[in-house]
Amino acid sequence: MQYDRLKPGDKFHDWTVIRNAHPDHKVNKGYLCRCVCGTEKVVSARLMRSGGSKSCGCRRKGWYERKYGKSAERKI
Repeated sequence: MQYDRLKPGDKFHDWTVIRNAHPDHKVNKGYLCRCVCGTEKVVSARLMRSGGSKSCGCRRKGWYERKYGKSAERKI
């Protein structure tokens, strides 16, 4: 299914896609992504598209506000 294919550089909220983490899997594709804080994590395409995963958790920890001096609830 073409819809599930993400390309390196695609952005979803605070995530940036680096590469496909499991190229041999047909369902529930996972992608290695980098958060704005630098954390790398495997995230499913479905969660990124639906907004179920917006960041690695740095927003909750207050990292974003300390670094950028802005509200963590910014619009993207």
